[in-house]
Amino acid sequence: MTLMGQMVCTIPAASIPDQYKTNDVSKLSLYLTGVAVASTGNIYAVDGYGRDFIHRFHKSGRYLGTFGGGGYERKLATLARVPLLLIIDDFGLKPLRPPADEDLHDLIAERYEQAATILTSNLDFPEWDQAFPANRLLASATLDRLRHNAYCLVLDGDSFRAPRLSPSAARASKAVANNSKNTQA
Repeated sequence: MTLMGQMVCTIPAASIPDQYKTNDVSKLSLYLTGVAVASTGNIYAVDGYGRDFIHRFHKSGRYLGTFGGGGYERKLATLARVPLLLIIDDFGLKPLRPPADEDLHDLIAERYEQAATILTSNLDFPEWDQAFPANRLLASATLDRLRHNAYCLVLDGDSFRAPRLSPSAARASKAVANNSKNTQA
């Protein structure tokens, strides 16, 4: 479409092969999240939301092919290969359900003794197995890999995310504290 609203090209969804439309054949769909036009006029449409396919079209709208893809599995494999450090924040915030528990185990197993991984959690270390409620054996295997040659840092004290008092509430709180000191003296 031009800036004046004139339609230049229409690309029917039917021109993209069904194998790229979903992982579940009963729900054929596309989730186009971006479009780019190359200097040659070729059109690239991104099918995102976890699938990461890029569909290429001739400037006339004729389908030329698809590349990319792999989505979740490819991203998981990429995380396993992160060379230096992977940080997993808020581990155990929600219990891991299948297949997420297996995916985390695979990720930790791939990185085991190969690369550094940091986990942060509000759970105490002995409670980490609660993050795997559906599979205690998997919890044990994953946590064994995490614990081996690991350092455990326990931070104690007030949260940095504690709510802050407004200036007027802070003054009132300070005044109450001073009054209680004066009445005790």
